[in-house]
Amino acid sequence: MEESSSRNHGLNMTEITLTEYKTQDFQPEEIPTSIGKTIHQNYSQYLEIKEPSFLSNKPWQLTPKGYIGTIPVTPDFTIRILPKTEIKYVWQMLDYVENLNSLTIFEQLTHCDRLEDICDYLAQKLAQKVLSRAKQGLYRSYLSENDRLIASRGKIQWHQAARSPWEIRLPCRYNTHTSDIPENQILLWTLHQLGRTQNLLKAKTKTQLRQAHHALQGTISLTPFTAQDCQNFTYHRLNQDYKIIHQLCNFFLENLTPSHQTGTRKTLPFLINTAVLYEKFVHAWLKKNLENKYFIKAQEKYQFTDKINYQIDLVLYERETKQAIAVLDTKYKTPEKPSHADLNQIIHYALLKQTKRAILIYPEALPYAVDQLSENIRVQTIPFVLNDVSATAGQQFLTCLFSQEKIPLNKEDLEKCHPSGETTSQIGASSLPP
Repeated sequence: MEESSSRNHGLNMTEITLTEYKTQDFQPEEIPTSIGKTIHQNYSQYLEIKEPSFLSNKPWQLTPKGYIGTIPVTPDFTIRILPKTEIKYVWQMLDYVENLNSLTIFEQLTHCDRLEDICDYLAQKLAQKVLSRAKQGLYRSYLSENDRLIASRGKIQWHQAARSPWEIRLPCRYNTHTSDIPENQILLWTLHQLGRTQNLLKAKTKTQLRQAHHALQGTISLTPFTAQDCQNFTYHRLNQDYKIIHQLCNFFLENLTPSHQTGTRKTLPFLINTAVLYEKFVHAWLKKNLENKYFIKAQEKYQFTDKINYQIDLVLYERETKQAIAVLDTKYKTPEKPSHADLNQIIHYALLKQTKRAILIYPEALPYAVDQLSENIRVQTIPFVLNDVSATAGQQFLTCLFSQEKIPLNKEDLEKCHPSGETTSQIGASSLPP
């Protein structure tokens, strides 16, 4: 893993490197006051920044809040945030979550050590697939339009014509066969947004993106879209190849964050929320590998009052009875022990769903793992480890999840669930660990 650094790239070009969740110090000369102010005003959602103090002689302190990627603070100053884990595990999660197996991302980038590599590779694939489809002919569909025409077309709207008999043109409703449809508009919007990034893509990739943009420009309208819009399309034999293209669009639109910079030159940060990525990865893995008699829901909304609702990370159900078996909450941080807030929250979720299992999931086994009863609810910390053999880690997680139905647990099961830490198993204890 790279150490924190500040280095120049040519004349007046500076890049500093951080690691997620890790506080790093920089001297006042490394971060000008104007840059620090811009970071605080525009990017405090992603970075915690503390300014130097001449009283305590403290330097700048920057702490990423759980994002990895690049932030072009100005055209001349870029922040690069590295993951706390090995970068290949991020590829592994992305490959699983984004369902891009046909691109063999993980195999292509196993030995890469930069987030920019995955972005560049995917941007190349997007440009190539858009260009290929443009040469083949873009998918077209019929859209209903209303217009006043000299010659009748489609169906004349007589009730409108009667209200303005002096009009020479006839109000008509007709269908037109066009490629200017959302399926193609979202491609142009994604290419447009990628064109606004800085220090993310190689020159060759940028050239390919411009070529793809040019292939669509003129016939396709530039219309804003969100990542969620990528989920709204249906596919059939005429547009089946659009599915992977839209998945690529989803990846970029989800992680390209709108810039708050003012002025004529606007750029976009590329940031991946690793806590959200980890949650999606665990959900995707469980959804694929659970036994058929179970199913799992993500981000389930529970309406507490008219104005208050909760969103539970994961809820495990029994398919036949539709009964909640367990509530699960993923935590990407790896503290020594779970916080009181996290414990209280997961117990509350279990009470809401009327289940006896409440599980906190971590990417590593905690030094102080929990397995206790509270309010007649079994509270556990179980690791879903990120490593070279995610399938093995997933199966171990399932073993821990389903082999502990009886109380008390035997020592072998506890050690299997929490291999690297000390486990508390005071079943029936009235209080949670300190």
